[in-house]
Amino acid sequence: MLLSLFYIISYLALLTGILFFKKNDKKLSLLVWITMAVMTSFCCQAAAAALLYKTGLPVAMSVIAVFNLVTGGILWFFIIRKGRQNYYLDKTDLIAFIILGLVAGFTYAKRFTIGHDISFASVDSATLYDLAKIIVMNKKLATNMFFATVNSAMPMQAGLPITGEFYMFKTFILWEAGYFLLSGLFFYILIREFLKNRGLKIFGIVASVIYMLGYPMYSLIFGFSYFGLSISVIAYIIYAAILYIDGNVGKLNCVLMLNLGLLGLFLCYMLFVPAIFPGVLLAILIYMKKTGKLFSVRTIKSGLSIFLAPSIAGMLVTASNLIFLSSGSAGSGSSGSDASSGPTGIAIDGGCYNDMYSNFILLLPFIVTGLSVCVNKLRNGRLVKDELPAENMKEEG
Repeated sequence: MLLSLFYIISYLALLTGILFFKKNDKKLSLLVWITMAVMTSFCCQAAAAALLYKTGLPVAMSVIAVFNLVTGGILWFFIIRKGRQNYYLDKTDLIAFIILGLVAGFTYAKRFTIGHDISFASVDSATLYDLAKIIVMNKKLATNMFFATVNSAMPMQAGLPITGEFYMFKTFILWEAGYFLLSGLFFYILIREFLKNRGLKIFGIVASVIYMLGYPMYSLIFGFSYFGLSISVIAYIIYAAILYIDGNVGKLNCVLMLNLGLLGLFLCYMLFVPAIFPGVLLAILIYMKKTGKLFSVRTIKSGLSIFLAPSIAGMLVTASNLIFLSSGSAGSGSSGSDASSGPTGIAIDGGCYNDMYSNFILLLPFIVTGLSVCVNKLRNGRLVKDELPAENMKEEG
């Protein structure tokens, strides 16, 4: 019980430290930054687990709690010295949060009932639960893409005094609902800037609900949390890149978030890395071209500060997966795959790999449209304007 309490306190110290760390002198959206802070905390825990994984130390909740407490303590040191970030709660944001929360709650209760029954539609969920349980019981990682399992395992172990080992799966299932809600919130904050009038605000909330009822709900029902959560990590990276380009938040804040997000993508589902890393780089280069400093030392420094650390750290942890995918002659190093047992890597039939790349063709029109919108907005001025609205707001704390 004391260990669980220690972890909860340490996580709250980390989460509140991230939230109230000074980002600029304006009032920022509370909903946006709570969403960003939650994902940042997940990335921090995954990064801590990666360090423990490579050094051979046990991936124990007590050790993760120490990481959280130290990091949160450092953040609070700067908060006390330099002041805390101020926020506002927009009425539309509050309505969006309530509606998305109700959608997540209703979907969860309809599928899993109030008693948290096991009702996944795929056996993948059992594998992911086992991977998380290994962290709880054995203090070690059984896979090298562990973002989702680590962040599920921590609350599972913290809840052990209440659930016991037999009912630990109930915490795992409940956490899946949290990931489901997070996906809807990230979609909302990405389109939030475009919601300028009442009609667009209503449309934005409806669109966020429709988005949740697409792949995020599919991920919830089938238990593909490693894949579904990676989409939210990508949304986190996109928003951090927008903030970096816009300059609305301090560059150091943005670089740290991008580092954590890009490393988190490696640790969550590394097959997205070949698409997302070049996408972020392209956005940065477009921004540098706009400022007239495309071919400059500043551009090189910016690229290295954003990509170097997560690329090295990510490859150190997940490099064995590239052997598995490319050569078809070695296992992934994480699940004991054996090439002699049949087709491996990219040759596997089914939707795991080849569908992801074939579907890329279908997504090209949306990608081109998104790039053209970004380029036009960069030409016309600021990309993000997260300023205090003239009405419908109230200050928090």
